[in-house]
Amino acid sequence: MVHLLPGPNTVSFILQLDAHTRRELHFHVNYVPLLENPALSLVIFMGSDSPGTFDVPPQKRGQDTLSIAVEKLRTAGYMWQAFCAEQMYRNGMGRRTFRLEEEVSPDTVSCQDKGVVRSTAKVHIIRSKHTVAEIRDIRRAQQSDDEDEDFESLFDFFFEDLHEKAPFNSRAGCMVAGLILDSHWDVEKNVTLGHTALGGGAGDTRLGVFGSHLLHAWPTCVEDIVPCFMNSTKTDIRYVANDANESGEWWRAANIGLGAMLHEVGHAYTLSHTPTGVMSRGYNNLNRTYVAKEPALVGPIPPEAEHGSHWHRLDIMRLRFHPGFRIPQDGLKNQTDKTSPSFVPLESGHFLINAPAGISMVEMNVDGGYRTHFEFLQDQPKVLQLSLDDVCNRCQCKPQQKISLQVISINQEEKCVENLQAFLQSHHVRLPGVQGTVIQSDVFGGDSEGTTKSRSIFLKHNQQMKQAVRITVHHGSFLDGFIIHWSDGSRDCVGKTGGARSDFDIMAGEKIQGIVLQCGAWIDGLQFKLSSGRMSAWYGGMGGSPTVVEPPAGYEMIGFFSTANDWLDQIDSAPGQMGHVICPPLLSNKITLSSAGNTNRWVFYGTRKQIIDWMQDHHEIVLENTVFVGRKDSNANTHTELVIDLQYVYDQDQGYLDYVKSYFVSIYDVERVKVEIRPRIESKDCFITALNRTIVTSGTKLDDIITELHDEWFKPAQSYVQQTVDLFNDSPTPSHIISAKPPTSVHVAQTPETTN
Repeated sequence: MVHLLPGPNTVSFILQLDAHTRRELHFHVNYVPLLENPALSLVIFMGSDSPGTFDVPPQKRGQDTLSIAVEKLRTAGYMWQAFCAEQMYRNGMGRRTFRLEEEVSPDTVSCQDKGVVRSTAKVHIIRSKHTVAEIRDIRRAQQSDDEDEDFESLFDFFFEDLHEKAPFNSRAGCMVAGLILDSHWDVEKNVTLGHTALGGGAGDTRLGVFGSHLLHAWPTCVEDIVPCFMNSTKTDIRYVANDANESGEWWRAANIGLGAMLHEVGHAYTLSHTPTGVMSRGYNNLNRTYVAKEPALVGPIPPEAEHGSHWHRLDIMRLRFHPGFRIPQDGLKNQTDKTSPSFVPLESGHFLINAPAGISMVEMNVDGGYRTHFEFLQDQPKVLQLSLDDVCNRCQCKPQQKISLQVISINQEEKCVENLQAFLQSHHVRLPGVQGTVIQSDVFGGDSEGTTKSRSIFLKHNQQMKQAVRITVHHGSFLDGFIIHWSDGSRDCVGKTGGARSDFDIMAGEKIQGIVLQCGAWIDGLQFKLSSGRMSAWYGGMGGSPTVVEPPAGYEMIGFFSTANDWLDQIDSAPGQMGHVICPPLLSNKITLSSAGNTNRWVFYGTRKQIIDWMQDHHEIVLENTVFVGRKDSNANTHTELVIDLQYVYDQDQGYLDYVKSYFVSIYDVERVKVEIRPRIESKDCFITALNRTIVTSGTKLDDIITELHDEWFKPAQSYVQQTVDLFNDSPTPSHIISAKPPTSVHVAQTPETTN
């Protein structure tokens, strides 16, 4: 490590062979600080009543002052900087590294010219509004069994004080490596108080935090690096911590202290946990990057023996496109689209990855472990089409294994699909009265559903798109909701109608083609995109991350689903969370099924009310069972009746209390069921259990049976306990013959509730 000054520098290597002979090598370096790159700021965080000291063993008594802490953190910053430059170079990315925030002040990086005024890393000191006692509260100690996750954390303390007390403009965005000075090893409680190891942030403020409990082992200057990494003095836990029982010697304490804090700074730079390297627990070998020997090892340590002291290739790819790691060879810095990437399922196991900023990498994990990745160094595509087969071939795995994909774009935004196969299956739905495949988009906004649910479907019963004439948006600092007004005078409300009101007129022939969202824990704001290319004004706030919701080529948007509390919490471009139909296409006003050797069926999922509502909306539909003449397996005894089964369905989203309650009483308002309409085939029906079975003749209209179905489905039912008893006793499913068009030849054996 050599400290360079802005401008021309001459670096000399001198080898003294004997008293009269020496060899010299000189080379010239012109150092130009890349001031346009965002800098990493070094910050020491201390309590409002802190004495400004940290834990040291007896051998280092007096070396526990705030000024020494500043020197150690400054040296650590330059060590991390050199580590990143070397790792990027080894991976073919040039000598890229982050820039430290610097100032002209007395330098301490080298003890040979300590105190020389020059440009050196600035270390900020922030006195918190919180006391040392609050910082050392055991409920905030990350390594304590008494840690309370509901308690405001040390990371929260640091983050708040960055905004309130930082001497730099943290509200405009900052990257911070933060050291908690008041960490303390409590011998009696056998835990380090005032310590947390976390990295992350919100928006443009990013923070990596670590405690000072291992600071005693860090070097204070460049000349101190080798002695620190070669010091095998035993750690005396009467005075200082043995972190994770892996820092039993001072050189190991230096590894974990410097390396684990670099790990947290890595999180601040968007790095995630990796199979190997510093973002795993490879920092136990950090010394091997800086020195050629190690205590207890004989011989030099070559680069290939550095083991965990490296960035994984996943880290390299993330850092390659980080704005803090730009170099002049990258060319002009263009305005980067801030939109997050998204996954769009297609048919036949295919899917699209959309990333308006450009895709830098797609990471693939199988059964929770890293398997491989795609990387895009030369050109970063904005759209990438893949298939489940492509991914399985690349990962050398089977489709039934849990495959997760994480796409990272060059703007550091990312999107993850936790289970690819489940994603492809769950995002293809069929909707009542809608022909063809419907793609359900991701849900945007918070993870929890609001209490008010709403939807808007753009199709008429004849499959023609309805014409919207106006959208009324209700908004303030956030988005409350919006109303779509249709040309027939009807309207659909999505979300709520509080806040200010704005109207957006839609011209004849224009369709809603997509929406642009700002969302995080809720929907902050949105903008409508029309098929003509027109864009609405922006409605609502600008918090959260930007996302574009737009159907892929060959598809069009047909509806919205949303949930809301005080304002719009979630929005989805297909109503996949309500009762929906999975069935053959509805080609006319008939549901036509075949019983001659076939078991085609119509299936509804949802609550009883949702399914009854769908039937009322489609009351003109006729149920028809057709026998295909000429089939060898058809005969005069083949039934032409239809069975309508109300069946239990396992609902993974049902609350635990509702689940337990459902075993003893009927809770029709929350219980999801399956309704199956199929041809009556007694030889098969007797093996199918149902909560209720209704038999109707072919040619029955839904309008004629809705009332009786409602009465049957909502009458007091047996508890699941009794149903279980009936199941083990082989009791038949209760059957009901509808009165509208009673079949003339139906006989239900062992069913006293029904008649011939």
